[in-house]
Amino acid sequence: MKFSFLIILLSLSLPSLSANIEGLDPSEKVDATKCLMRLHKVSFDQINKVPNDIFETYHNPNIERILMHNFIHELVFQDSKIENSAIISGSLLVNGKKLSLKNTVVANATLAGDISNVDFTGSCLINVSLPTKTSWLEYFKIRRAVDYSSNIEFNDNIYKYY
Repeated sequence: MKFSFLIILLSLSLPSLSANIEGLDPSEKVDATKCLMRLHKVSFDQINKVPNDIFETYHNPNIERILMHNFIHELVFQDSKIENSAIISGSLLVNGKKLSLKNTVVANATLAGDISNVDFTGSCLINVSLPTKTSWLEYFKIRRAVDYSSNIEFNDNIYKYY
């Protein structure tokens, strides 16, 4: 009895650990599905049932096939890989650290800090905010590297979704 009460209490106090991606309106869910279907052949409704794996980034610099959602997170490792994954409705503080986002869906997310060492090869960016200090040259490199992009803006206010 006490054990089940603790589990219920924990699940209520840590909503970001559970499934159910929050903060997206119906059109943003449709946009996220475009990228998810393009790279991973899954819909938003299917991925919405997957638990949040954000805490994996604290333990392992090389991560593959995870879902990160509803978070504000600073990279821990100097050299990280989050590949073949999905980052939805969150804010990631890169701050010049080396990061590989190869074949990763980044939807309704903010990337803050210096992103000059981020590899976007084959990624899908939709409704993404890049840092305001991103140069046009850097922006064109990103556009050439990604598989698909739409609705890119320059606003690194990491708290705008919360």
